Amino acid sequence: MFDIKLTYLKMSIAKIAKFLLATETKLYTKLSLSWLGLGLFFTVIYALLALRLAFQSEYVFQDDARQHVFWMSRFIDPELFHNDLIADYYESISPWGVKTLYHGMAMLGIEPQLLHKLLPGILALVVTVFSFAVSLEILPIPFGAFVTTLLFSQNVWAEQGTISGTAKDFVYPLFFIFFLFLAEAIAFRSMSCSFFRFYILSAHDLNFCGGFILAIMAI
Repeated sequence: MFDIKLTYLKMSIAKIAKFLLATETKLYTKLSLSWLGLGLFFTVIYALLALRLAFQSEYVFQDDARQHVFWMSRFIDPELFHNDLIADYYESISPWGVKTLYHGMAMLGIEPQLLHKLLPGILALVVTVFSFAVSLEILPIPFGAFVTTLLFSQNVWAEQGTISGTAKDFVYPLFFIFFLFLAEAIAFRSMSCSFFRFYILSAHDLNFCGGFILAIMAI
């Protein structure tokens, strides 16, 4: 009786292992998309939990956004913060791409105070998709890619600096896009992504990414 139960247990473990460790090199397959969809589901859950806190009051602002987003109210009313040196300073150091994004959304009627709360969730979905694809390039096991995206999403939402709706939020999405193009050996797209990074990220963020890449190369 015990031998039968042990055999059944071994067979069950083998089936589970076969299911979880199934290999797949392509992203657009039923198996890969299933695990990616599950990863996106958890990302949405994390985003909704953050949005619940963000919309508790109209005066709730992420710490970095208080410095880097407040002056963008000028896009709605150009007379705001007239001759305000602090607002002028943060406007001067804001990357061109971020200013253009917020300005464009303001022209469509989306205020910067609202956009900075919604943007992290949108970028988190981008991070999930591309981190899943990068993981699949490195280790062609969809379940492993799902675990990677799940753990990385938890890490992203635990860091205050990368859910602020500021330039820092673009570090992870653009890094994974760049890394995916690099993994696929598409030189032209990698150069295009680097050009985009230049206009989105500040000098500090570019130095951070450069040091990170050099550290990987040193390993």
